[in-house]
Amino acid sequence: MKSTLLVVEDDEAILHLIDVALTMSYYKVIKAKTGREADFRIRTEHPDIILLDLGLPDIDGLSLIKRLRECVDTPIIVISARTEEETIVKALDYGANDYMTKPFNIDELQARIRVALRVSKRPDTMQNNFENGPLIIDFSGNSVYMMGQAIHLTPYEFQLLEILSQHVGKVLTYQVLLKALFGYVNKCDMSSLRVHMASLRKKLNNSDTTYESSMKKLIITHPRIGYQMQHLE
Repeated sequence: MKSTLLVVEDDEAILHLIDVALTMSYYKVIKAKTGREADFRIRTEHPDIILLDLGLPDIDGLSLIKRLRECVDTPIIVISARTEEETIVKALDYGANDYMTKPFNIDELQARIRVALRVSKRPDTMQNNFENGPLIIDFSGNSVYMMGQAIHLTPYEFQLLEILSQHVGKVLTYQVLLKALFGYVNKCDMSSLRVHMASLRKKLNNSDTTYESSMKKLIITHPRIGYQMQHLE
């Protein structure tokens, strides 16, 4: 069954480019040029992914993300000409799953769509265990394993790994992670967050040399924005 993608974009040329490329890749593409039209399409056609431009004629895209997150959990990939760090952070904090800047590569866009679809269709039955490549997290036992080998983590390291695993494929901003760890956002705690993340990565990377290269790709850094856990085959 074809996945349905909603493209919210008021630039006719970009809309046509995305429509043609994704239709040729066997997606069902529906289109909207305004926030109001996007609302209608989402309610009536229930897309699997939303590709959203921020510069819409009737509403700011950031406000639309906040509004959508109150009623749907459909993955949102922002495609925008706005490259300011503050805008990217706000979009992710408000609930976008990913952010691409224009001009963009259509092959990269399709790769990000595949990741978002794979993550969104994963069954919600991981209350006890989570698996990603050689990594296994036992939530009930607060345990982490790599190729069956137990990895000892501090409470903060386990908490970091837990929240990242709950949002595979999504960039989590520093603000989101700080609030999850400490209950509040204080820029003074950024150094603490970096120390915990560095220690977590070191323990995961050193656990098994067979998977060392892939584990280095497990948690990636988005400079000045945050961290992201990637899906490993």
